[in-house]
Amino acid sequence: MVTRKWLAGLAAMAMLSAGVMLARADGDAKPGAGDAPKEHKGARVDLPFSLLTDLTDDQKTKIIAIHKTELDAVRKLQEQEKTDIMALLTDDQKKELADAEAKQAELKKADAEARRAKEMAEKAEKLRQEAATTQPAK
Repeated sequence: MVTRKWLAGLAAMAMLSAGVMLARADGDAKPGAGDAPKEHKGARVDLPFSLLTDLTDDQKTKIIAIHKTELDAVRKLQEQEKTDIMALLTDDQKKELADAEAKQAELKKADAEARRAKEMAEKAEKLRQEAATTQPAK
């Protein structure tokens, strides 16, 4: 009986791993040269304008376009700010900043990996419990 549970857990982990690999493969796919450019999937009317129930499709499209334009302007301002600040720093400060940013990126990556591993373990445990409850009694 313990062997069955162990095998069920192993099978569940294999299926989850295969699903993750397939999801990553789909996410890495690049649009082909012949593909028409698509609107961003997340393009939506943000609050408070999304609360309006009678917006026309034309209004929604224009609101999204205005929002995108403003976001691009903010990004450009942030880039200019960083460029201006970097011009003030010494070479040693620039190196220290680069090292700190690299360390932050590593920590962020490690946190994301730990979170994914925890989620996978929780899913596997849930599948093990489901498999244990659905097996016929001997």
